[in-house]
Amino acid sequence: GQVRQLTWDHDFRTYMIRKTGMSEDEARGYYWRNVLLCYLGAWPEGDIQFEILSHTPQPGDRLILASDGVSKILDHADLLQICQLYPDPTACAEELVNLAIEKNSRDNCTCAVIAFEWSGADPPPEHPQPPSPTPPRKWWQFWK
Repeated sequence: GQVRQLTWDHDFRTYMIRKTGMSEDEARGYYWRNVLLCYLGAWPEGDIQFEILSHTPQPGDRLILASDGVSKILDHADLLQICQLYPDPTACAEELVNLAIEKNSRDNCTCAVIAFEWSGADPPPEHPQPPSPTPPRKWWQFWK
């Protein structure tokens, strides 16, 4: 019933929000917002460091791995709604990509969803059924 962000973009926009208190609205229009400060292959300097957060998944959790074409377009309410409407991880990933495209994402829209299933005596919580069945897709079909 909630969304928790486990990673952060290492761009100047996120740095300004986290280190200076700049608001999301101010940062959205900031000129240097897309400049990368840290990326794989770079050596972090100063107070810019990679963060590795620990999280122990619980039954029923979803882990969403998404490119910024999805994560910067969809807000937490969008993520939660799609995860609740589409319990199947494949259908959920496809709908997240489709919604980002519908919201005019201008970047690569790539997404994977990992579902941590329920096991044991307790039944899973009830989820609404998706509006229409989604045919099986291959992972590369989510790159649009």
